[in-house]
Amino acid sequence: MSLAVALAVLVYMGMATMADWSAFGDAVRTTPVIMWFQVIALSLVSYLARFMRWHRFLLALRHPIPVMRNLEIYLSGFALTLTPGKAGETVRSIYLQPYGVRYAESIGVFIAERLLDLIVVGLLAGLAVFIFPEHRAWALGAVAFFLLMAVLLRSRIMAFLTTRLERHAVGRHTANGIDTVRFVLSGRRLAGALPLSLLAWAAQGFSLYLVVQALGYDIPATDVMSIYCLSILAGVASMIPGGLGATEAAIALLLNAVGMSQGDAISASLISRGLTLWLAVGIGIAAMSKIAMTAQLQRNA
Repeated sequence: MSLAVALAVLVYMGMATMADWSAFGDAVRTTPVIMWFQVIALSLVSYLARFMRWHRFLLALRHPIPVMRNLEIYLSGFALTLTPGKAGETVRSIYLQPYGVRYAESIGVFIAERLLDLIVVGLLAGLAVFIFPEHRAWALGAVAFFLLMAVLLRSRIMAFLTTRLERHAVGRHTANGIDTVRFVLSGRRLAGALPLSLLAWAAQGFSLYLVVQALGYDIPATDVMSIYCLSILAGVASMIPGGLGATEAAIALLLNAVGMSQGDAISASLISRGLTLWLAVGIGIAAMSKIAMTAQLQRNA
């Protein structure tokens, strides 16, 4: 975690230097105060939508955990977002185990969430086909890939794989996890989760649009949202924890390609990520600290 923060500081300092520190400072100072509140509000909407999806999945698995306690547990995972593949967020499994949630179930729900995020982000990123027609083949290929993922989740191949794994003791837990993924991503559960996933990522993409607009650029909201999601995929492809540096650089490069100056594009990237990624990490640390304090008080009682 400390290494990720150090890396982030170096990356952000480098990007701010490229943007010119004075220009970056001016961009921060001149953006309307209302914009900061709007972006923070959209980030909170995104987190809440993801939590509602998580809570609905656990209810479907017949684990009626008190809403506020479940929210606290869910948010605590954000403290470890800056881990490869966000794997650190599975710390929630430890907190859920006393409520009768098996590790295979909680990790299965985590994987289901990541798959849904990839599918929705991939589809929103596919809108970039209208902005960068020269890369149309790549964009359409990405959309086809994510749609194929969605189909495979309900295919007989997954059912066959689960059956094979269940024959071995080591693979039984994996099979249970796959069963959980297939269960929560089917029927009414999938129908309820998709709109929440779309809301979560559209809110974050729209927050970048508000930053771009505040800096004086009139770029269509759909274009900015697709740029944001395309950059998220670039961060995932980089294999860097949290996409640090790669996502920010992609946002800046793509915004520059659609008409923003380099300095303003970098400023928009840093402001947006600061009010989405780092806000989530801060909330996660606060939630995890509260859980630790509550546990300590209970031991001392």
